[in-house]
Amino acid sequence: DSYFDTYVDLTGRIIGYGVIDLTPMGRYNWRLSSRNVWKVEQFLRDMPHQRFARSEARYRFWHRRYQAYRQRYPDRKPLYYDNRRTWAVGYPKGKR
Repeated sequence: DSYFDTYVDLTGRIIGYGVIDLTPMGRYNWRLSSRNVWKVEQFLRDMPHQRFARSEARYRFWHRRYQAYRQRYPDRKPLYYDNRRTWAVGYPKGKR
């Protein structure tokens, strides 16, 4: 649940997830690349995914909340999530 809520934005939501070993990609340095990383994006799209089922009502709640926040604060990232204390230090970056 904690991951679902923070991945609702103006464009959509999480609908699936998966675990994969990136070793088959070889020495492709996607983490530090300043160039196009389409190879890793396609690799992740092609992997098997488990459906991430959440209620439509829950999605609508978070989507409306996100829309209202962005309308009021177009240059800020929302920081209103209950689980924020468990996020990595310094995340999310940006104006508060």
